[in-house]
Amino acid sequence: MSVQELDQDLLARAQEGQGPLVRVWEPRAPAVVLGRSNRAEREADLGACAADGVPVLRRRGGGGAVVLAPGCLVASFARAV
Repeated sequence: MSVQELDQDLLARAQEGQGPLVRVWEPRAPAVVLGRSNRAEREADLGACAADGVPVLRRRGGGGAVVLAPGCLVASFARAV
């Protein structure tokens, strides 16, 4: 299951009343993750990412671009509103 699918599952479970929920994980490989409204060509060096095989992903939430890599601890939170 991909990170995006895991986040979707976390959100769905929270909306079903199983939350708030937290998932903590460590990336297996480097990735650039953009916020909902970020422009990829402005926030990331797309040529360097492509040359190095680093995926550029987009999350549902807002905020700025981040670089994730092994050694980073990532927490996803979900709760029904």
